[in-house]
Amino acid sequence: MSKSSRKLNKKKEKAAKVDTHRRGAGLREQMKEQMEAGDYAEALGSLAELIKDNSYDPDLLYDGAYCYFMVGDYERAVRWVDMVMDLAPYHIPARILLARLCILNEREESALAMSDALLAGSRDMLTEDQAQDLNDILEYYYRCEPERIRSEYPHVAEFVAGCPEENIPVFEELPGTAAAGRNRAAWEEVAMEEPVTEEATEMPPQTAPVEEAPQIAEPDIEGALEAIAAKPLPLKSKIHLYNVFAGGYFYQKSYEAARSFLSEAMKIDPLDEESLRNMAVLCHELGEKEKAQEFAAKLPQADFLLLSALR
Repeated sequence: MSKSSRKLNKKKEKAAKVDTHRRGAGLREQMKEQMEAGDYAEALGSLAELIKDNSYDPDLLYDGAYCYFMVGDYERAVRWVDMVMDLAPYHIPARILLARLCILNEREESALAMSDALLAGSRDMLTEDQAQDLNDILEYYYRCEPERIRSEYPHVAEFVAGCPEENIPVFEELPGTAAAGRNRAAWEEVAMEEPVTEEATEMPPQTAPVEEAPQIAEPDIEGALEAIAAKPLPLKSKIHLYNVFAGGYFYQKSYEAARSFLSEAMKIDPLDEESLRNMAVLCHELGEKEKAQEFAAKLPQADFLLLSALR
């Protein structure tokens, strides 16, 4: 290829990136207007276009979760909050939405535990609207059982009713570390389709790491796969953990590593929805469009947002 041809190709690539950026900015503004107008179904259509252009981040994924929540599709709201939490474990709006999803899934104790962890590490970071939203969620439980809430969830009690600070325990570790662990533990309980066994509930929070995959400098894929396989977890938990690692590698564009983790998950359950959906997106990213469509077709329920992204 001549020097002039290379320059021309670079100019074309640069122009294409500029066009994609402009298109993304326009779609984000359109989605914002649709959400403000309460047109959440239309906003999901804009989101599908953004994802098709690989223009997304934790805030945008949260908007998708919120849209699904507002249209009453709580199962997909759960999945999208899960994606946000994998990329940004301390995302405050996602954690507040998680509390609402816990309650909708009749996991009130998980909602309280997650909220207590959030308030322990991030209370000063809450906006006025976020504080009001969280108060609306928690006030009922404090009003019904004030003594129990003060005893078991002291940060919730202090937030809702202003109990004395000397009653609030001090964490020896960094607040964010403890909060993230309890937050993930609560989230795992909601995300499971099958009940968690008694043995699994006794496992410490670090059995489901969120950030390990993105932090690995020199990937030891086989070692990580063996470590997950050896964990004393229910099979459903292992499937989710394989998907968490796959998500980290996908975000790093280490696509073959992501495929390895998803393949292990599908050995356990070839029809797991989370694995099928992620494998479809991965294959599409790799240009394997027929395979992507095959995986999407195996989903028990059609996902129009996914199908739109795969076109």
